[in-house]
Amino acid sequence: MIIVGDIMKTIDYLKSRGSFKIKYLDENEIYEGTINVDDNSLKTDLFKYIIDNEENSVFSYKTKIGNSTNSVDILILEKNITLYFEDVNEEIYFKYHYNGNDTFKNIKYENHLTPENIYFQFYYKSAEHKVNGTISNRIINGLKKYPVADCYSQDGYIEDYNFFRNIFFYKFLKKYNLVDYNIVCCVPAHTASVLNNGPLALMINEICDNSTYIDGSQFLIRNKPIPAQKTQSKRFEETHMDSIKINGDVKGKKIILIDDITTSGSSLRACKKILLNAGASSVICFAFSKSS
Repeated sequence: MIIVGDIMKTIDYLKSRGSFKIKYLDENEIYEGTINVDDNSLKTDLFKYIIDNEENSVFSYKTKIGNSTNSVDILILEKNITLYFEDVNEEIYFKYHYNGNDTFKNIKYENHLTPENIYFQFYYKSAEHKVNGTISNRIINGLKKYPVADCYSQDGYIEDYNFFRNIFFYKFLKKYNLVDYNIVCCVPAHTASVLNNGPLALMINEICDNSTYIDGSQFLIRNKPIPAQKTQSKRFEETHMDSIKINGDVKGKKIILIDDITTSGSSLRACKKILLNAGASSVICFAFSKSS
């Protein structure tokens, strides 16, 4: 997703084509097969899910027959798809994809924030994460890889990192005037570590050094590793709560909790529960992107 003014680039599902192999369980029967999609095939929501998810990942797909809705967990075994991209207007794109009734709220359309929701800015698509200049690619570079050096800069992906840091500061903290919140924390990586030293922790360090917010980048520590999200249809809150420990005093504090990419919201909700159980008075959640 390349944003130039109000124009951005994203996947054109109607022009994309190829084949994919899936496996799923339906009414206790295991089904496996290859589906070909060409120019004349109807592009369904299933094809969009296949494009947006990685090989060897599992996602839940809802089918509706009459008044009956059935949810099936689908494993993507193989993808052989040629992707096409289109230039679209940013505002039109987000309005088309945004579900305002969801508990996930896009901050582009919110006037007031409440702790009951999870707020996000962009949509993340795994199919775009290696396509240079798309928003998904910038999220990986700026919020996961930084400050590892790239071929263009000894400072790593600093432009992408600064892009998201400025969004968090100006379009979230400043826009919603969150001055009554005390601490900024982050969801730790899924690998066990005694220290949070990724881009989110660094971002919190920098923002708190130049503001009245308390640096809570080390308040949540992962002491047990958990499986990667793509190996599970869901990553349950209990899995996170069992693997994260509190590492700071949050009693009576109002906390801003951030993550880079949210899918089901389980990691944010688990960390929120941990903070509230430790005595925090309020926790508001923000993710830079929501996996589509």
